[in-house]
Amino acid sequence: IREKVRRGIFCSKAPLGYFNHPTLRTIEPHKKTFSKLKSILEEFAKGDWELADVQRAMTRAGLVGQRNGKPLAFATIGDLLRNPFYYGAFVHKGEVHQGIHQPMISKKMFDQIQETLLDIGKPNNGYRKQKGFLFLNFARCASCGYAITAERHIKRSGLKFHYYRCTDRGKSRCPDRIFTRQEKFEAE
Repeated sequence: IREKVRRGIFCSKAPLGYFNHPTLRTIEPHKKTFSKLKSILEEFAKGDWELADVQRAMTRAGLVGQRNGKPLAFATIGDLLRNPFYYGAFVHKGEVHQGIHQPMISKKMFDQIQETLLDIGKPNNGYRKQKGFLFLNFARCASCGYAITAERHIKRSGLKFHYYRCTDRGKSRCPDRIFTRQEKFEAE
């Protein structure tokens, strides 16, 4: 396998748009799906589409799950859009190697796709202040090392209180699993 990787041959199942040629033992473009997927990737690189648009276009083009025939999940589409195989490289044991297979898109278009993925990603800006949780993803529990999470409690009178506590996901219970009010947390 190391020798095949050195020669630029991908040693796994071919991704969508390609197929494993049984006699040549290489990965070749699929006659039906290669051009369809290429046009979808080119359209997504322009930045006007979201993952739902890609999913609809792939379903219309017949690019659906092999086993169940359902539209591909967003996670699968995201993995497909992040796959360097489509510009001519592949990942083996965490290292990127240059492949000898025919690339579907250019490296420049792949970079545009990655920028578009970042642009349409879930925005995190303003969420903490909007919900009033100022210290999320900020502190860790001193006893067990797990993250501190926030909760909002609303009394019947309408007063809102924000509390912070250890997430305590471990098998052993954290001894410091007590609630701390936001005012006290700010003072610390």
